[in-house]
Order: sequence, then C-alpha cells, then structure tokens
Amino acid sequence: MTASSSPVAPPRSLALELLLLAALATLWGASFTFIK
Repeated sequence: MTASSSPVAPPRSLALELLLLAALATLWGASFTFIK
C-alpha cells in the first residue's frame, strides 16, 4: 500500500486513494459487464 511510505498518511490522501480504488472498481465492473 502507498500508506506504508509514510508513517502518518493525511486523511485527504487516504480519501483520494479510496476514491481512486472505487473508480477503478466501477470501471472494471462496467467493462466486465459490457464484455459479458
């Protein structure tokens, strides 16, 4: 995880990482559904 690089990760960075993961999961799910 990127949080391991710094002892204390800022809340904004963590929220941004979670948002990015959510966006990637949504795109992957949508593409998988369309391919199916």
